[in-house]
Amino acid sequence: MAGSIFVVEDDLSQINSLYKMLELYMPEYHFEIYQSGKKALTNFKEGKYVLAIIDLLLKGSRIQGPDIIKKIRKLDSSIEIIVVTGMEYGASPLDKTYDELQPITWKKKPIKASVLEYTIRQLTSKS
Repeated sequence: MAGSIFVVEDDLSQINSLYKMLELYMPEYHFEIYQSGKKALTNFKEGKYVLAIIDLLLKGSRIQGPDIIKKIRKLDSSIEIIVVTGMEYGASPLDKTYDELQPITWKKKPIKASVLEYTIRQLTSKS
């Protein structure tokens, strides 16, 4: 196994399609998927993950993507992070916050399997 990838996504349909896509194209990785920011942060372990995929906006959650990123960066400053969102970069009121959280890779939903696979492989090959 190549390692574990930490995923935070609130939309069940996105979770199902993302998990199927990742499992099919990247079976060497183990994916831990969380729907809420609170549960994600409770379960995050320093040094356990090679990469994190985090939804920028989590509906119904008091803890949002930028909050999660800040907290996991404190625990593991070297973790690679992919932010996923339905918005284009530059269209979110959180863009300023995003700029403060660099380095981060930004991907707009829906994400093509080939693009996500390529991005994950590029980022994990740096490790």
